[in-house]
Amino acid sequence: MVTQIVEYLHGYYILNAVVSAVFPLIRGIEPLCTCLFELSEDGTCTFDYRDIEIMMFLAFVIVIKNRKWQSAKEYISNLFMFSKCANFLLLVRQDLRWGFLYGLLCIILFIAFPEPSYSGPDNISYFRGSGLDDALIQNPKKIYLVEFFAVWSPECSRMSSAFARLSLRYGNDYFKFCKLDATKYEKVAEKYKIDCSVKSKNLPTLILFENGKEKMRRPVAQTGGKITPYIFNEENMIRDFNLNEIYAATKGKKDKKAVKADDSQAKKNE
Repeated sequence: MVTQIVEYLHGYYILNAVVSAVFPLIRGIEPLCTCLFELSEDGTCTFDYRDIEIMMFLAFVIVIKNRKWQSAKEYISNLFMFSKCANFLLLVRQDLRWGFLYGLLCIILFIAFPEPSYSGPDNISYFRGSGLDDALIQNPKKIYLVEFFAVWSPECSRMSSAFARLSLRYGNDYFKFCKLDATKYEKVAEKYKIDCSVKSKNLPTLILFENGKEKMRRPVAQTGGKITPYIFNEENMIRDFNLNEIYAATKGKKDKKAVKADDSQAKKNE
């Protein structure tokens, strides 16, 4: 519980929370509102009809979209995004200059304080350059579950904690959980038909390799290149990639290897 609280003390959450509440704060507090905005008809710092309409629309969008959000971090991240959009519109209504400055502030915040990735324990290996292809050729008996990610992608950041937990639970000598930075090694990503652009719809992509070849991936591309959305939570990944079955099969191999080593050591001791 304490660890989860500490995670939300990151600059990303604190600063975005403040920026997301900029308009309500300066519009309803004197003397800020009197210096920056026109007063209402009764001469007080209150929201006008249009302000309330935009904020109500924001609340409606959040309620509707909430059905698709899977985690607290995803909910908070999307809440920040919609709130900043609403703040931008509200400020532009008052003064185009304030809207421009606010938009610039949001861009700076996005670059300087990206959504934090998971930083806890894991059992994940990282491929560089041709490392993935080399591993598939040199160790075809091993099974690899590889995440192609981008450091700037919020979806990749949100997935990182679930993938790390699965690596600790299922990873072993014959079942490897790995990552590859698709934007850093674009040629490798292109080989596996992964778009690395900012508009990409298939980052992150999770690919399962068995016997040195791709067996399955998520998300998948439909006819015409359209990407089918996929929710990367633990339940979906365990089910769709058959992690329980793979772990049972590979754990047996690991146990046999250990037994063989123990037998060899016992013979030496004799």
